[in-house]
Amino acid sequence: MSPIKDHISNSSHEKLDFSPHLSVSDFDSQHVGGRPQPSNMFNQKTPFPMKLKGMTLTELLVVLAILGVLLLLAFPVLKPLFSKTHAMEAKTNLKHLAELQNVYHLEHYQYAPVFEHVGFAQAPLITENGTAHYQIEILKADREGFLARATSITDFDGDGIMNVWEVDHSAVPREIQAD
Repeated sequence: MSPIKDHISNSSHEKLDFSPHLSVSDFDSQHVGGRPQPSNMFNQKTPFPMKLKGMTLTELLVVLAILGVLLLLAFPVLKPLFSKTHAMEAKTNLKHLAELQNVYHLEHYQYAPVFEHVGFAQAPLITENGTAHYQIEILKADREGFLARATSITDFDGDGIMNVWEVDHSAVPREIQAD
């Protein structure tokens, strides 16, 4: 047994296990400050001890193909949800306009014929680099009531028919033409 191991085992009641760790042969005979220095154990460039398994290009392409097929299967199911989302834009704008018109009617005893009187601002349309898919317009406004229309400028399902919604002083939007 080496002198270091003898010294440690004699001074301790427990036996220490040195097998997987450093051994005396790992150190040089040169000592700095009374301690042995590691030779090239830490300086030697060794490859990463554990090899990680990655994905091959073929595996990656198979995963992408499966995702593509799943998207193609899901798209027809999700398409009605897209048009419902766009219809929500029309309903929200028309409800807001109806509420503004009702407030204007309480103050002026008539409905406003233009947006500026009620403070409604049409969002820029997608044809004008905006985000709105519906053109809002006031068709009729007098003392008895008003009628406003939201007409889609986008054909959401590609059938050539545009979605149309209308609202009056009741503030309940109605779908006139489904897309």
